[in-house]
Amino acid sequence: KEVLRADQPRTFEPDQDTSEPFVLKKGVNTVMFVVINEKVDFAGALKLVDADGKPLKNIKISLTPPEK
Repeated sequence: KEVLRADQPRTFEPDQDTSEPFVLKKGVNTVMFVVINEKVDFAGALKLVDADGKPLKNIKISLTPPEK
């Protein structure tokens, strides 16, 4: 499910965009975060927070899916 898209090239600024709230399911979630380099530099950030805007705790982040 797509939750946010920014179609215009621009410089990176933390917290520049915010998605609508969405719920992660218990267990493994796959999040795809794509940054397209149209000019010189490219950067991006993903911040996961709870309903109160506080950073999520006790999560594991991996660049590869867990083995089954």
